[in-house]
Amino acid sequence: VESDFDAYVVAYGLVYGGFTQWVAGILSLFKGDSYSASLFTLYGGYWMAYGVYGMISQDPISTWHGVGLPRGLTGLKVLFGVITFMYWTISWRKSQILFVILPCVWMLLFLQASSYTTNNTQALRAAGYFGFVGAMLALYSAYAELVNEEFGRHVLPGLKPVWSLASGVTPENVASRLSYDRKSNTLFVHFKGLIINSEEDIETIMHGIVQQIQDGAGQGKKVRCVANYADVSIRKDLVPLYWASAQQIQKTYYLSIERFNADVFSAAPQTDIAMPTMTDLRSAPLTTMNELADAQARMRTASSAVMKTREGPDGEPDQI
Repeated sequence: VESDFDAYVVAYGLVYGGFTQWVAGILSLFKGDSYSASLFTLYGGYWMAYGVYGMISQDPISTWHGVGLPRGLTGLKVLFGVITFMYWTISWRKSQILFVILPCVWMLLFLQASSYTTNNTQALRAAGYFGFVGAMLALYSAYAELVNEEFGRHVLPGLKPVWSLASGVTPENVASRLSYDRKSNTLFVHFKGLIINSEEDIETIMHGIVQQIQDGAGQGKKVRCVANYADVSIRKDLVPLYWASAQQIQKTYYLSIERFNADVFSAAPQTDIAMPTMTDLRSAPLTTMNELADAQARMRTASSAVMKTREGPDGEPDQI
């Protein structure tokens, strides 16, 4: 490319690689994804700093114009390489594609550091190859996330964790995912990777939530709730029953609720079957688990009928 193209690289590094990526990190923070938030803001800041330095150093009247900083740049690249390596050691819990992207990034950084100290053009060329492969994989990852989100399932591969965190519903597992903070009067629900595969699973979950609230806040008390449903798997025919049960819990026990990654509840199949309305279910306050069980029972007939409308006999949970 033309030598003057460096100015475009600096500009895109500042705006696209820097500011845009930093905003993505802030949005990830609002979603409750601290890993993505810290990673995006880390490299957003990196590229914004790169862009600012690039603009200043290209100004002929700047004291930084034409100044080489091989030792400083070497230290900076090594630092970010080590940080990226640390993120990579956690990425097996995120996605297969990220587990491959991050090694490309830290190899790029380490090779750049080597080229600065030794003036080795081969190392710099190799760094470029790693950067290109990492960029193409990142582009695929972004596209795959959009496609999979649009279709509500894993159409394109590579986004599942290297080591799946999915686990089934047991009273002990549910209890370990619930915590109550007395100071803020908040119930934290961490259902990431949970597999909901039966009506009994739903009853176990609801019973665990109610028990945690009653043990923490006391009988008749309402709490705030923050729930994370990332990577939850649930059979589609169970979605109406789960949603109705969750709404009952919300009315009876919650002052407010924030749900993150709750797209799983939008996967209810389309059907002409008349489902009990939330107005009907809320006609009487639910204060005991027996009353909650009665409300759940009213959903089972409709839920069973929905099951018959499903395509395919396997009955396996659909990954959202």
